Amino acid sequence: MDKLLLVLLLSLASLAAADEIYQNSSHICERCICREDPDEFFLDCTGQHFEHVLANWPPHNKTLVATFSYNNMTTLEILPDTEQKAKLVLDHCNIRYVDPGVFKGVKNVEFIDMSYNLLTTEEIDGEDFKGPYNNSVFYPIPVKHLNLAYNQIHSLPRKFFENMPDLKELNLEGNDFYVLDQNTQMALSSLSKLKRLNLADNELTELVGHAVKGLDNLVELNLASNRLDFVPETLDYLKNLQSLNISDNYIFEIRDDSFLGGMNDHLDFIGLYITNTSITLLDYTLLSWSNLRVLELKDNTLECDCDLYKISRDLHPDITRTRDGPRCIDPRTDASVQMYALEEDICDLEIRKPGIYHAARHFETLRVILITLTTMFTITTLVAVTIACLRYRKGSAYRNYNFTTQVQYNPLQTQYRI
Repeated sequence: MDKLLLVLLLSLASLAAADEIYQNSSHICERCICREDPDEFFLDCTGQHFEHVLANWPPHNKTLVATFSYNNMTTLEILPDTEQKAKLVLDHCNIRYVDPGVFKGVKNVEFIDMSYNLLTTEEIDGEDFKGPYNNSVFYPIPVKHLNLAYNQIHSLPRKFFENMPDLKELNLEGNDFYVLDQNTQMALSSLSKLKRLNLADNELTELVGHAVKGLDNLVELNLASNRLDFVPETLDYLKNLQSLNISDNYIFEIRDDSFLGGMNDHLDFIGLYITNTSITLLDYTLLSWSNLRVLELKDNTLECDCDLYKISRDLHPDITRTRDGPRCIDPRTDASVQMYALEEDICDLEIRKPGIYHAARHFETLRVILITLTTMFTITTLVAVTIACLRYRKGSAYRNYNFTTQVQYNPLQTQYRI
């Protein structure tokens, strides 16, 4: 009897401890929203003030779609087991820490959204995404879509994707990437199946080194809202890219020797987004404009010229021509003109003023010269100030020396009294 009582007490203690670690899942469909369709079972626990993950999933025999948005899970503990395919949404949950092997019980997870949390480079690791453990081996998880947007990540561990070999979509928008360092480059290079990469709204000024080398299957790249001056040359590695977004950058020139200049023979290049940049000119020979199916050029300070007229003429009929579409400044009248309304007579103007329309090509050279002169001026000024300070200190020391003047005696003024 005593032994039975001891077992009962231990069981109750175990349940109490479990309740502290996991969210009680009893009658979960009364607290959360549960519904199902022919293919998926939906569990929506948005805004339920959960601090832990569920102890168990509600019964289901279809693809599990579980949403825990707007809860308060500082640490994401290991999720309960399920044999079914799973899609997990864990955004806006204040997640700072992730337990190693957090998804090992959800062995068929395909979609993970952990956006708008507090994850940092120091707290993430490839160990966190280990799959199920069997015969002394951790198996990978079959996740295809990973959303880590709007966290606090500035670098990725080099083995971060080691257990996610099937990843096809990666969203890193709104993090703290100033540069894709070597660890990040090595991590990304392992994603041989990646098709879509979102690096928008970071602080990138360039894609250095082999930043995207190895992403042979990448078809869509979003670099919007960064601090790019030019179209990165590293993009030359992306031979299958179909859509590029470089909007909201500081780009003032797209050269014909840039990545886009090599896209003339790329029949699959279908989307180009260049809104709100500093470009004024577009070269007609830059790419085969007729191949595009999407072109966004709004909010630029384009100059109306023959190249822009030819581009508008060559664009595919599928591209929508709207009244609020891209506009340019007609140098003859300084009026804003819709790009699609340009007529062939704009080409006559270029013959009379051949130098105006390509002045921007020299801007880069001028920029380098100005930077060089500024650097030389700064160095010269620092040297001059240093020399002046040293001379001043030497003179000051000389003036303050105690025996710099001789003591003079006048013996004629000395009197002796007897």
